[in-house]
Formats: sequence, C-alpha cells, structure tokens
Amino acid sequence: MLKTRKNNGRDEILCQFPNEDEEFRWISISEIDEIRTATQGILIENNKILLVESINQRKLDIPGGGIKKGEIYSETLKREFCEETGFIVEPVRILGIVESCFYYKEKEKVFHNIRIHYLTKKTGGEIKAQRNGTDTFGAGWYDIDDLKKGKYSGSILEVAEEALENFVFKKKEEIIRR
Repeated sequence: MLKTRKNNGRDEILCQFPNEDEEFRWISISEIDEIRTATQGILIENNKILLVESINQRKLDIPGGGIKKGEIYSETLKREFCEETGFIVEPVRILGIVESCFYYKEKEKVFHNIRIHYLTKKTGGEIKAQRNGTDTFGAGWYDIDDLKKGKYSGSILEVAEEALENFVFKKKEEIIRR
C-alpha cells in the first residue's frame, strides 16, 4: 500500500529502492519520474501459487507487467503472464488495485506504480522455469501456507489472501464465490 506524508509542508511518498542498504525511503512527490500502470495475475492450483523472481527487485513477485499504449488491461495480463510464466490464462475477476513507488535502477527512474490484480485461470501452455528474456528469472509454484510464514513479500500475501478469503477452488478450473 502506498504511504504518503507531509514533511515541513512538502508532500512525500515512501519509495522502494531495491539493492540499497535502506530499502525504503521518503522522497518528494515531485521526484516521481513516471506513472506506470500494470496488471498482475494470481494463479492458484493445489494450494500453490505461481510466482516469478523479479530481476530488478531480487524477490518473488506476482506475474504481470506494464500496459502498452492502446492495450486493454485484460490483454496486458494475458500477454505479460505468458511471457513471464509460459502459461496461457484468462482473467476471472479483478481482485483489487495496489499503489506503490519504486526506483528502477536500469532505467534510472522513480515510478508511481498502479497494479491491477486479477484472479486468473490457466487455459494452456507450459511453465518457463528459467530466465526467458523478460525482467524475471522464471516461474515456479510456491506453497500458499508459506505465505503466512512471511517467506514472500507483503504485497503477495495481501493479494493472495484476498483471493483465498473470497473464493473456494473446487476443481482445477472451477471457481465458486463463498
């Protein structure tokens, strides 16, 4: 969740700076270079969640990526999900929207990131377990119970819990609202 504050009359935002000793620090809102809108998809099967390892942040993350000009959100989700994981998915529903701020070292820019999280269902494809020319190292299945033990980033836990609290997964591709 995005955190803001007033500091001596100046609007500030808490921003993530991966690979630094001080991972988060307060910056002026005027230091934001770009607004980035992205989609991410939650895919859960057999009490496991599909995650990718982010090259920029060196942590596990939810598959997805930035929206290209003229692209609709659901198409971005399908394209990015397949590029990063190898799986073809269909969006089931929007789970929520999360805002954050991060510094992307390769582009030397600070982004105000707006991520739209979808619950997805797999319709085809095969997993890409190694680096695949994207900004991830590949995809893997991770036990949902480990989320509760704090083994993954907070945003993954928040989004996955939303999916688990509001849905019951009866069969591989059948999703029923509680």
